[in-house]
Amino acid sequence: MDKKLAEWFAGNDTGLSSEALALFLAAGVPSQRTPSDSGDFGRCFRLLKHMGWESRIGEAAAASGQWAALVEIWPAITAAYEAEDHPGVYRLIKSVEADGYERDGYKVDRREDGSMRSAVGPKGFGGKIDLGNGVSMGFGR
Repeated sequence: MDKKLAEWFAGNDTGLSSEALALFLAAGVPSQRTPSDSGDFGRCFRLLKHMGWESRIGEAAAASGQWAALVEIWPAITAAYEAEDHPGVYRLIKSVEADGYERDGYKVDRREDGSMRSAVGPKGFGGKIDLGNGVSMGFGR
C-alpha cells in the first residue's frame, strides 16, 4: 500500500465514505458508501487533497450509482463546502440521493419535493426508513 495512503488510513480524519473513496481510487474496490453530510464530505475533500487526487474524483462515478450522482454535482458541493455553507452542502447531497439509489437498482419512494423518503434494495429487503426531522435508519444488507 502507498505509504501516504496508509498514513491517512491510520489517522483520525477518516469515515466510511472517505474510506470507500480511498479504496476505490487506490484499488478499484466499489462501494455505495457516500458522504451524507458536510462532515462526511469534508473528510472526502481532505482525502483528495492529501493524496493529490482532486482531478480523479470523476473516476468515483464508476464505484456506484450513488457515487455517480454525487460526482455530477461535486463542483457545486465543493464550492458550498469551501464557502462554509454546511446546510448548502447537506441540501446538495440530499438533492441527488434518490437518483443515486435508483441508479443502483433500489425502488425509491420520494417525497413531494423529490427527496428520498425510503428505498428498498434490489434484492428486496434492505434500505432506509424515514424517521422524520431529517433522520433516517438503514437496515438489511
